[in-house]
Amino acid sequence: MKYLVYTVSDFSDGAEECISILYNSILKRNNKSNFDFVVVTNKSRQSKFNLVIDDSVESNYIGWLKYTNKLPEGYDGYLYLDSDIIFYEKIKNMFGSHQISVIYENLPMSCSWFMFDMATDEEKQKMMNIKGCNAGTFSFTDKIILQKINNLCKLINFKNLNILDQAKAEQSCFNYFIFSLHQQQISLNNITSFIQLHVVEEKEKNKSIFHFCGFDGGMVDKHKKMKKFIERNP
Repeated sequence: MKYLVYTVSDFSDGAEECISILYNSILKRNNKSNFDFVVVTNKSRQSKFNLVIDDSVESNYIGWLKYTNKLPEGYDGYLYLDSDIIFYEKIKNMFGSHQISVIYENLPMSCSWFMFDMATDEEKQKMMNIKGCNAGTFSFTDKIILQKINNLCKLINFKNLNILDQAKAEQSCFNYFIFSLHQQQISLNNITSFIQLHVVEEKEKNKSIFHFCGFDGGMVDKHKKMKKFIERNP
């Protein structure tokens, strides 16, 4: 089996350092021969990472590029990881018997971080009974999934939105796609048990993926937190 693991970055200050921590953490439990690692970016530049895919987005929020249509063919599975993640898990465990694997949060999909504004009132009622998904970690076996989510993203007029609101809108597109699968009774792989979300300093037992998600600082701050976490939890 050969997998593609990818992240997105605008290579702002501290970003490449975070990506390095992510990549090195993946190597703790995975062999280089079993996966390729790709950075999708809207900033064409030199990088120490061998595989960099240039794509464009008419926005100052890089998160839209996680649904890029430029990922290469020929892999048994694709794993997306935000670059503020420390990953001590086998890549193969991020996949299961279904086409897509997701992380659920402890908030309903009707929360502002997950709810798609264009959903009908009836759909929004149903979303109250479904947990929202964190779009910072997901895997899939068929790239058509990205195309479907990207079609939802194109419905968003984000030109006048700040970065925080764009992040909410992007994640709501992902969640609306997941919601549609729930309504069609299409099964997903639930990989929530692997991950600790919103990491501060303490490490939860039996977790192997640590996501420093949040908008309380730039990538320089994220790098400091990730580095400190590794020092406290060698």
